[in-house]
Amino acid sequence: MRATDRLEFTRQLTEAMSVYGTPLSRSMADAFWRSLERFPLAAVLEALQRHVDDPETGKYQPRPADLIRWMVERDGRPTTGEAWRIAQRAADEADSVAVTPEILAALAEVQPYLNSGNAWMADRMFHEAYAKQVREARARGLPVDWSMSFGTAPALRQSAVEEAVMLGRLSAEQAAPHLQRIAHETGQLPRPADSAVQLTGPILVPAISGEGGHQLCEKLRAGITTQEQRADANRAKVLASQADLEDRKRLAAQAVEAHGEGQPGPSSARPGSA
Repeated sequence: MRATDRLEFTRQLTEAMSVYGTPLSRSMADAFWRSLERFPLAAVLEALQRHVDDPETGKYQPRPADLIRWMVERDGRPTTGEAWRIAQRAADEADSVAVTPEILAALAEVQPYLNSGNAWMADRMFHEAYAKQVREARARGLPVDWSMSFGTAPALRQSAVEEAVMLGRLSAEQAAPHLQRIAHETGQLPRPADSAVQLTGPILVPAISGEGGHQLCEKLRAGITTQEQRADANRAKVLASQADLEDRKRLAAQAVEAHGEGQPGPSSARPGSA
């Protein structure tokens, strides 16, 4: 947290302590601040709310260690076993999967073992490297940070993004740009002329939430709808042109036939000419 966060932190802590009938003293607020200062304000406030809302922990007023436990043990980072399974998918050039910086860093350390075919050693060393990366990230108060690693198989990209959303690793707002780009890549939508981004390698997307994320989704939906409307309009114009051309050909053929018989063709007849 920054010094400018202290006022909001103290206000929220005072409110939480009031639930337990405990007034927040200056010394108590200072003790909480010293213990939690290294963590982001959003993570601290979320841990505080979770502690109060939990049926078990909520029975007791929070201590700094309680909030740290919420942030460290329940910060959304996968276990070493799950992280290894994710890393194996990320190492597959064709597959796509959501990853964290800790998974990518540990994977880079064991890549030589994977390249040499020593999967057993890669597994063992990954667990050690990943645990170290997670400890360091948590000590620095860094929240979990999921991003997409896209492989070369187009058919696996959309399902990987949808899986990340279902597991809570990406929000719908974070997934929207990915899904739009995948639609362009697979030809479901025309690619913008100024877009040349290919879906390969890790792609980091900043978290977009709240009103900004809602507006982004609305813009994406509006953009897709506009493109579809334009496409429908163009198709209608083409069909109309084709129909007009067929009518002209038919009238011309009738005129030629009538001329050969010495009779005026349909094209020469006008209303009121009789």
